[in-house]
Amino acid sequence: MHLSLTSAQLRRLGDATRTLLAPHEHADLTAWSSAAVARVADLFGADKVAFHCAATPADPHLNTYGVDTGVLHRYLRDLQHLDAGMRRVREGGLAAWHDAQVYTPEERTSGEFAAEFLIPNQLRSFAGVLAPLRGQGYAALWVTHHRPDCDAVGRGAVPLLQQLLRPALQAGAQAALREAGAGGGVGALLDTTSEPLLLFGCSGVLLHANTAAAALLAADPEGGRLRAEAGALAAALVTPARAPEGVAVPECAVRTAAGAYSMRASYAPAALHGGAAVVVALSRAGLRPLPDEVLRARFGLTRRELVIAHRLAAGQGNAEIARALFVSEPTVRTHTQRVLAKLGVSRRGEVAAVLVSGVPGGG
Repeated sequence: MHLSLTSAQLRRLGDATRTLLAPHEHADLTAWSSAAVARVADLFGADKVAFHCAATPADPHLNTYGVDTGVLHRYLRDLQHLDAGMRRVREGGLAAWHDAQVYTPEERTSGEFAAEFLIPNQLRSFAGVLAPLRGQGYAALWVTHHRPDCDAVGRGAVPLLQQLLRPALQAGAQAALREAGAGGGVGALLDTTSEPLLLFGCSGVLLHANTAAAALLAADPEGGRLRAEAGALAAALVTPARAPEGVAVPECAVRTAAGAYSMRASYAPAALHGGAAVVVALSRAGLRPLPDEVLRARFGLTRRELVIAHRLAAGQGNAEIARALFVSEPTVRTHTQRVLAKLGVSRRGEVAAVLVSGVPGGG
């Protein structure tokens, strides 16, 4: 069938196919499928999009646009056996379909499946595509519209789904599952160690973070940046020309507002996972304050106030500071009040974070 598309539709189609073909450009399978369903929704002007991808029927990955993934989980768990339309899709070997093609009018408006799933979720006009993967794997997309008989998400969607999106979905899902699957065996091994370790595919996609690494990333507000830096290091180990400027392969140092980290990359043994992958070890260095000249210039601290600030950061009390500096406690209290004001904090315990980050208020 000949497809006639406007320039705007061609642009959106290009966005959707490029996203489907590029799981390696996203942090993980969830990030890729989230981007994919958003692009597909934009292409069709759909109200809802559902994505279903699995290496085996027992191990599905689900993502949605415009509806909670819990709806799709409930369908697979409780309602799939009632879906006569999907039975016809599988029995007929259909690559793409629309609702009127596989459901009778009665099935779309009455009966248990309509009452439990189609009507509550406003699935009035919809189309789908199914792509087989290696082994028992498969990937599927459904696009729906709230308006009944909306041709953009019905009969009119089928040629576009079958001819153009299905090959991209098939290739992208196969690549995503292959890379995600590489993390299985070695990921279990990484979980047995207390050292923070991240497992990446050679393209820099995160396959697995062990418990220690997940906790370390979650504790730092810039955990996403740390993960991205580790992914860049992993990709640079495989292809040195891709190393960002200033990144030394196979290790680098990264500083966030909350702390300083070192990262070391090494190849994961292929025998453990059946493919190429890189392990990045994270370690958090002791928190060191910025240089004195930087702190004085940034916060307008006098030399004496800076000395007081360092002692406050070390947890010293007024009496201890007064003895060390040979001044009175009232003098220490006065200096302390000025230090807190200049650093933008109200409590002594917040001083250390500001001296490390250089950000007023510790944030």
